[in-house]
Amino acid sequence: RVHGPEHVGSGVVSGDLVLERVAVEGVRRYGIACMSAQLRAADLLVRDVEPTPDEDALVNAGYGVHLEQSRAGLTRVTIERASEIGLLLWDTSGDLEDIRVLDTRPGPSGLLGVGGAASSGSTVRARRIFVEEAVRAGVTVARGARLEVQGLVVRRVSGLPFERPMGWAVHAVADATLTVRQLWASDVTGGVEGARSDVTRDDVRIEGVRGNSREGFV
Repeated sequence: RVHGPEHVGSGVVSGDLVLERVAVEGVRRYGIACMSAQLRAADLLVRDVEPTPDEDALVNAGYGVHLEQSRAGLTRVTIERASEIGLLLWDTSGDLEDIRVLDTRPGPSGLLGVGGAASSGSTVRARRIFVEEAVRAGVTVARGARLEVQGLVVRRVSGLPFERPMGWAVHAVADATLTVRQLWASDVTGGVEGARSDVTRDDVRIEGVRGNSREGFV
């Protein structure tokens, strides 16, 4: 168990990190951070990741798990009360199974609050993903990333206070490729959006679309 408000929970650069039955709570900036590394994690809990108060920091947002130019295998992982992004894969290949991301907050920028994000060429395969309480989107795929997910539940995405409030269950943008099978979304501002992206949907159920947009698919 790692606990302490002044520290990254755990991290590695250019190496391997193996976590089994680990809890990371009450840390700043990142719960788990890997760069040019390989992460294998099972039965992992990351909770209460706060932004750093250092205004000069390059990143101060309080991500739950941040993987950059890495490889990851994550099983039975819970990320709760992170800031801006719960789980971020940046130029990373990942296999994810039984992931729960809960109550992701907007953070200092006020612009995000995304449960899970794959970006910048990431390739991700995922099964049984549960996202509850996000702001901008439950799941985002962007900048040439590829996500294939089977069994995705997204609940309560509130949206941002803009003219077009976002709040999508799943959002694909900027040459992303998204394949989603067995999606159930409820209490969201929008269902599935694909902007300049390749989106394939199968067995999708969206309930309780609210707000100004009331859009199921775009």
